[in-house]
Amino acid sequence: MNVDELALDGVARIVAARGVDPQRMTPEEKIATVREIERAGVFLLKGAVAQVAGALRVSEPTVYRYVRQVRTSG
Repeated sequence: MNVDELALDGVARIVAARGVDPQRMTPEEKIATVREIERAGVFLLKGAVAQVAGALRVSEPTVYRYVRQVRTSG
């Protein structure tokens, strides 16, 4: 497993740790999940947004919007 795969595997672990199926998460829960993923530095990796979108079952533009919210709110 390479570094990118390990980091993206971390996305699955962060989502699973929430204990809620992504389809049942509220937007606030998804933003909190994106905040954790951001803290882990995963968005520095190529392809991370697509991976996160798949894990959270949202579109890539939605992930970008969540990341923007996380980054501007601190």
